[in-house]
Amino acid sequence: MSESGSRSRFGSLAKSAPAAFAYRGVVSASQVVRNHPDGSTLTVWVVPGARRTEIVGYYGDALRIRVAAPPEKGLANKAVAQLLGDALRAKVRLASGATSRRKRFVVVAQDTESVVAALERLVD
Repeated sequence: MSESGSRSRFGSLAKSAPAAFAYRGVVSASQVVRNHPDGSTLTVWVVPGARRTEIVGYYGDALRIRVAAPPEKGLANKAVAQLLGDALRAKVRLASGATSRRKRFVVVAQDTESVVAALERLVD
């Protein structure tokens, strides 16, 4: 403990985090959406086990989504696909990252421009 009697639970690690873990700046919807033969792909950073399911904003080069579902048996992946499908009014399927927080979802039959426009309306 420091002389003041209180110390961060993380000590000095929180202040001296390596650059690899630092926030990489603000991105736009056009940076998280890519072309795909079936429509568009959307890069997502998922936070499972949250209090509520919501689209939060951007995290690095991905769309950040919190889901209340636990990361077990694909429940969080299904919750994200459902949320994105409802928000974008399209069919959404998981393309990669089934066991990772960083995932890619395919927005079926939606061109990149329409997905970007929808995300810009959803995210401040």
